[in-house]
Amino acid sequence: MEQSREFERRAERFQKAERALDKQFRRVSNMRLAVFLLGLAAAILGYSYCNALWGSLALVVTVGLFAVLVVRHQHIAGERDRYAALAAINQQNIRRITGEGWDGFLLTGEEFSDGQHPYSDDLNLFGHASLFQWLNTTHSWHGRGYLRNLLADPDRSLAAIRRRQEAVKELARELEFCQELQALGLNAQQVHDDPEKLFAICEQERGFFRYPWLRLMIIALPIFTITVWVGWFYNRAAEYLLLGCGLLLLHMLINLVGFSKVSERLSVVGDFRERIRHYQRFFELLEPKSFVAPLLIELRHQLLDQKVLASQAIRRLDSLSGLIEMRSNPIVHFVVNVVLFWDFHCVFSLDRWRQANGARVRPWVETLGRIEALSSLAMVAQINPHWAWPEFSDIPVQFEAMGLGHPLLPAERCVVNNVELNDKILVITGSNMAGKTTLLRTVGANLVLAYAGAPVCAVSLRCSVMNLHTSMRIQDDLHSGISTFYAELLRIRSILDDSRRQQPLLFLIDEVFRGTNSEDRALGAKSVVLNLNRPWVVGLIATHDLEICELADSHARIRNYHFMETYEKGEIRFDYRLHTGRSQTRNAQFLMKMVGIEMASGETAQAPGTGEAENAVKN
Repeated sequence: MEQSREFERRAERFQKAERALDKQFRRVSNMRLAVFLLGLAAAILGYSYCNALWGSLALVVTVGLFAVLVVRHQHIAGERDRYAALAAINQQNIRRITGEGWDGFLLTGEEFSDGQHPYSDDLNLFGHASLFQWLNTTHSWHGRGYLRNLLADPDRSLAAIRRRQEAVKELARELEFCQELQALGLNAQQVHDDPEKLFAICEQERGFFRYPWLRLMIIALPIFTITVWVGWFYNRAAEYLLLGCGLLLLHMLINLVGFSKVSERLSVVGDFRERIRHYQRFFELLEPKSFVAPLLIELRHQLLDQKVLASQAIRRLDSLSGLIEMRSNPIVHFVVNVVLFWDFHCVFSLDRWRQANGARVRPWVETLGRIEALSSLAMVAQINPHWAWPEFSDIPVQFEAMGLGHPLLPAERCVVNNVELNDKILVITGSNMAGKTTLLRTVGANLVLAYAGAPVCAVSLRCSVMNLHTSMRIQDDLHSGISTFYAELLRIRSILDDSRRQQPLLFLIDEVFRGTNSEDRALGAKSVVLNLNRPWVVGLIATHDLEICELADSHARIRNYHFMETYEKGEIRFDYRLHTGRSQTRNAQFLMKMVGIEMASGETAQAPGTGEAENAVKN
């Protein structure tokens, strides 16, 4: 596959760059050690055999060279990590294309699973081997949240869908930008967690700014105290000493009284310093980028301000957090804080920063998440350039797809079908394992992608904006005392209630009322289909009950389709192709025989000969 080979070439190029930088990293590391040892030796020799000037000069040169090498070392390490991340990203894309190993990606979206959602569990949107796990390239907390919303609860207005699609189309052409954005996230583990605590400290009230007298005292008192001690140093008067000691005790008392409030404000900023730096890098990547799609222009504009750019404001917060980090050195911090009220000055600086920028931090970070989510959808187009961009119709209920396949199946294993639901309800019959449930999930998953703004696994798709509701994977609830059958009844009732709202609806139902006897099941299934036979409702129902197929004889909107199988040399084969009409065969007994389950009645399940479907057991 050409696209897979392209990502392989990219991965190899980035791995080569990573290896070269790793060699430089080790070389600079050795140089740092050599400079330290040689410089220390030169300083000792200078002080011992020459004079203090030569020793001091050797020490200054050593410290300067060592500092330069430290900066260089950190730069190389950052570039090496960047290339390693880019290589990993392209390898992940290869896994998505081939279908091998992507279900091992760490972020599965399991936290978004919701059994009460109209369709997310049935369509495997979240959790292990889910659509979210396959397409997610977000790493920030809000990025994952926005991607969840795009899949499960998007704005379904036609204008919003088209705006998202335009944005995703543009990002799909920006492979380098999207991968750089993803690489930043891959190397920024801190942005994975909820930043609400950081938002809270940024959005607090002005705090100590409410007390101008306190700020004046914090500035004036250290000046007076230092003056007193300077006076004592020059004349050694006892009254200066006593006054100086008293002032220092007053300093300690003020610090003690304000300790809890000061620590509450500063600790969060100090704890989030790495995350703050990562946000700065994200904004530095986003701000210079120019876009054409209106949605992307709008998002980028939120990072720009006439007074200050998001990256500049975050850089100032990063500098402030560096000053706050002195708290991690207890001895130095104690001395400086007692004399200069260091923590109070940091709080005042934080208050000033917060007054100017605090309210903007949440929108900035949320904007980053929205761009990440759109970039995830763009990745789908980047690895599948042959997929179609859906067209949206003004017709109330329309779904017309050519060459429709399931997005999670690799191309070599994906069997595609044409599905047309214009003013129709399709009754899908067929043997076990023939592909009925997969077809339902194929329709649903591609509709989810279309409404999110992504391309779909199809040659073409034209659809209208409809509500989506499913009943496929039913589970009991022991805690609430709800059986599987009752849970299915509630699910079906929810679909019927939705259909009565007279809004466009597409439903997907698999094996309705499987938890009861065949007679009641067939009667109930017929009732469900007839209740859903409304002009604003289309959908598919997969079933083994051929009695439902009889509805097509008296209702023009109801059509019968089926999947079939063939038998060759005692083996069953499926073509997974959708055929018109009702199914004529069943294969449960044969499948049980294949896995070693004998019929209790003594009957044997025999495979029909090739092309002899009339010998199959009739329904």
